[in-house]
Amino acid sequence: MNITYIHNCRMPTEKAHGYQIVKMCEAFADNGVVIELIVPKRRNHIKDDVFTYYHTRNNFTFRYLKFIDFFSWSWLNHKIGFTLNILEFLLLSLSLKIDKQNIIYTRSPEIAWLFGVRGYKTFYECHQLPEKKSKLFGYFIKKIHGIVTITNGLKQDLVADYTYSADKISTAPDGVDLETFDIKITRQEAREQLGLPGNKKIILYTGHLYTWKGVDTLADASKNLPVDILIYTVGGDAQEIDAFYQRNPNHKTINIPAVTREKVAIWLKAADLLILPNSAKEKISAKYTSPLKLFEYLASGTPIIASDLPSVNEILDQNDCAFFTADDASSLASTILKSLSDELLLNDLTSKMKKIALQYSWQQRSALILSKIIKQ
Repeated sequence: MNITYIHNCRMPTEKAHGYQIVKMCEAFADNGVVIELIVPKRRNHIKDDVFTYYHTRNNFTFRYLKFIDFFSWSWLNHKIGFTLNILEFLLLSLSLKIDKQNIIYTRSPEIAWLFGVRGYKTFYECHQLPEKKSKLFGYFIKKIHGIVTITNGLKQDLVADYTYSADKISTAPDGVDLETFDIKITRQEAREQLGLPGNKKIILYTGHLYTWKGVDTLADASKNLPVDILIYTVGGDAQEIDAFYQRNPNHKTINIPAVTREKVAIWLKAADLLILPNSAKEKISAKYTSPLKLFEYLASGTPIIASDLPSVNEILDQNDCAFFTADDASSLASTILKSLSDELLLNDLTSKMKKIALQYSWQQRSALILSKIIKQ
């Protein structure tokens, strides 16, 4: 099977979508697919090639399309620049010479439409839906062979809001690189490598500091925890961290800027508890997200405390982690204290984490998607 993966994004990028796309290309290739990834050549502060930046094997073809990056023109309105980039990439995609036997795979609905109406067998991987029901989005997805969603919540809303056939939708949660995150070091060894205290309890959140990810709830909870419990966040750039401080002036978290995934794996091993505090206030968090960090947490084997949300419940139930009420700092603080005081619970959760993670490797995810493509 040949797959052409086309996506309109800066690549490489520090954003999670870039990593996810490249890991899927690598995994498709592992499953015997001849795959090419095509993206626009946008202005980029990252100078590494994709294989070096993401530490992936060079087992698929990567191609840039020459591109005028309107979005990088600081004097141009961002919405206009964004729209021009989409239109330009669509026009460039029209000129691509791709064998009609190739499968077209994309995370862009407009690309899926463009190739679907031209007779290609096209699959759209859907990670979120428009905030308001969109006739244009509905039009884009009419002519494609199938959709892959990362949650059942997305699938349900595609069927309900866009009357898209449930039979043409497959759900495949995100995945994890088990080799990167299942590292064989003890908690004490991890702390020594990171220069962290060995006599404190460490609570850890990794990833961006966006409000919908619930980090403000974690900041509020930090005010109600004793001094022998340290709360770290690892992720985000200087701008995100500054915005986090502006929103949470009296928080007691320690904020570490983004590090490599290999370093994140060490942080996960160093922690006593890992926090997934997603907010219930936005659909992308409550129903649509399949957080990469969740699967990385699972692979580490460190116990998890998570918001009790439908998006999380698709992966974990009450026997797999400790849940708290989303957006409730008191509930989070009390769940942290209760969990740390129950050694039997923590040991039980640790034994389950890695077993669950084994179900969610990138290779297994790609194999599931390929099986659906073959059937359709």
